[in-house]
Amino acid sequence: MAAKHGLLVPLVAQTGKSNDVAKFLHGGYDIVQTETETIQWFAVKYADVTPETYAIFDTFTTTSGRDAHLSGKVAEALMANAPKLLSPAPEIGQVEVLASKVVKVGDTKTAGLSVGLRVLFTAKPEKVQAVKEFLIVSGFFHYS
Repeated sequence: MAAKHGLLVPLVAQTGKSNDVAKFLHGGYDIVQTETETIQWFAVKYADVTPETYAIFDTFTTTSGRDAHLSGKVAEALMANAPKLLSPAPEIGQVEVLASKVVKVGDTKTAGLSVGLRVLFTAKPEKVQAVKEFLIVSGFFHYS
């Protein structure tokens, strides 16, 4: 089954709390290993951004899997620790995965990945379907 449902959660560290946020995210990795419906889970740090910003991105094959994750231990820990680590409070964005390519290149915690690129854009309302089709049929993305 394809991972079509996701969450994107930007996390802005309070001043002086960057290392604590990173430690928290490393701990989250161990927790999600027990979540059978979480297909991919990424904890990332944005490069060269002030204030220091992190994010969690994860994917699920079903909305029930996403809902289970949202009521699970990582979300619970995030909400419990947010007041002392983050500013502002995290906004959990539900996303639809249009296209993806994930290749495991190692057996480490990061599966061999250490650098990424985030590109955000907004399609004009009348072009939303055309953008979806482009992302799916272009040679740059693999639809899963």
